[in-house]
Amino acid sequence: MELPVSSKTATFEKKPRIEKGYYLGQLLEVKPREKQDGTPIEGKFGKQIILMFSVYDKSAKKQIVIVKEQNVTEDLVLPMVLNSEYKDKDGSYRTAVTPNSRITKVFQALGWKFDATKPLNMDDFKGNQVELNIDDYEVTRTDKDGKEEIYKASCIKDLSALEEEGDKAPPNNAQEKYEKSKPQTIKKELKHKEVKKESKSEVKVDYTNENKDKKSKADKIQELEDLNERGLLSDAGLKMAKEQLSKEK
Repeated sequence: MELPVSSKTATFEKKPRIEKGYYLGQLLEVKPREKQDGTPIEGKFGKQIILMFSVYDKSAKKQIVIVKEQNVTEDLVLPMVLNSEYKDKDGSYRTAVTPNSRITKVFQALGWKFDATKPLNMDDFKGNQVELNIDDYEVTRTDKDGKEEIYKASCIKDLSALEEEGDKAPPNNAQEKYEKSKPQTIKKELKHKEVKKESKSEVKVDYTNENKDKKSKADKIQELEDLNERGLLSDAGLKMAKEQLSKEK
């Protein structure tokens, strides 16, 4: 039997913030919005995708570098979330890529020409550049000690096509550095004696009840903050939900 294993760990670092304004952005990755196990995380209207952009100073045409906690520096990369499939009342899905939809306008800015007879291959636009409109939003952060704080971080409010070819930043190794920085996921094969089945579909994993509870709360907090970041949960609702979680034993 094989289980996915990831090097990704929980993080309590603050989200980055830069001055509001217009920047250059280079598309690094397009991925479905999903949990670590591959289960889709649906938004209010259905399935979503995440576009990851490297951010450049517009005049200097150089990547923005941020200083993280413990004085570690890294290139700034910001996400943009888009609806990709709408969920109908009967539970079926329909594409969000229609002539006037937001996802269509984003990929047109990246260089796509709308054609209803052909599917949109989103990976074709990796490396393309656009102008990013970066704004602030409020984030509620819970540190490893359970203390909350509200602060401002940067988000992509909108984007548009570059007016001229000369507006682009020169080629660099942003894509390569981004790929190397991503958590590596591998598969770990479990020997038969390590797995104890309780039913055909359930596997008993060896953790204590205490660790289960901690992981569950951390996951719930992360999901709540994610909903808040995308405008699907108000700051007041997030605070109330966290207060309820903190009261759980």
